[in-house]
Amino acid sequence: MVIDPDRYTAWAEDSLAARHRPTRIVLAILVVSLILAGVVAGTKLTRVFQHLFSLATQANMLRQWAQDPGMALSSPAGRAALRSGLGTMRNDLRALYVEGGFMWRGLQRLGWAPVIGGDLQAWPALLQSGIHLTDAELAGMAGIEPVLAVHDPGSSVAPENATAESLWRLKMGASHFAEGQQAVASAQADLEMVPTQRLSPLLAKPVALANTYLPALQTAFGLAQGAPALLGADRPATYLILAQNSHELRPTGGLISGVGLLRIEGAKVISATLEDGYAADADCDCVLPAPAPLREYMWTPVLKLRDANWSPDLPATAAVVRSIYGRCQGVEVD
Repeated sequence: MVIDPDRYTAWAEDSLAARHRPTRIVLAILVVSLILAGVVAGTKLTRVFQHLFSLATQANMLRQWAQDPGMALSSPAGRAALRSGLGTMRNDLRALYVEGGFMWRGLQRLGWAPVIGGDLQAWPALLQSGIHLTDAELAGMAGIEPVLAVHDPGSSVAPENATAESLWRLKMGASHFAEGQQAVASAQADLEMVPTQRLSPLLAKPVALANTYLPALQTAFGLAQGAPALLGADRPATYLILAQNSHELRPTGGLISGVGLLRIEGAKVISATLEDGYAADADCDCVLPAPAPLREYMWTPVLKLRDANWSPDLPATAAVVRSIYGRCQGVEVD
């Protein structure tokens, strides 16, 4: 059989091209995938930097407001600007957490890096904490703004009704304050995941400040929820005021030399009295035995109101004082 060289060459070239065609397709798909991945990554990085820039701008504005919070809260325009800034900051933090998710997971694996390894590892938890903290601040604003609006110039609330209206609005904001309190708790939980010992000085200081002040913010939200009851919103509240003499020391301060009775209703003082600490239980047979040191060194067989703060535990002392005063004066105090 005679082989035509030209036909053989063409057949070989066709066979070689067919053999390499799948490889070329795979390479083309790979190149297109890399280009698309680069475009997606570039787009995400662009958005990340945009949110970082916006976040820095809002943080700078909040720092200026923090220097004079009264100016930011005393007018409707100031409160609206503050609320808007906090909302923008929260949105930027949330967007950063979502957009940079692929980066944050990678950065967490770089905890071994010197100097900044701790910062990289802590970044996702810090973002989450920031989100919860702005949630708390916005919840607090939602609860307190109606109260502050009562005292704005041109308010529709008459001056003589301002106190009662403020108290009622404070009570209505309890759900917002509870929401803020929960958000602060979440922010604290996020910060507990931060390796504080490995943070750089750039992050260590603000994280330390947050750990210092978040418990106070948590207390403030709790106080805002309890304030209506404390101020006698639903019923008169009765309190004992103890005047203590530091010249005769006791565990909570000093000998109780004076006892004041304060009654509050609707955030207004309706009565206030003050009497001598010795007279408060002078005609009363108290059945509480005195603590052993008091019996031994002061020769006091029973516990009198003036010595009722013998315990260094303030709640325990308060319970004893309430008990003695209630038995001797027939008045239950809050």
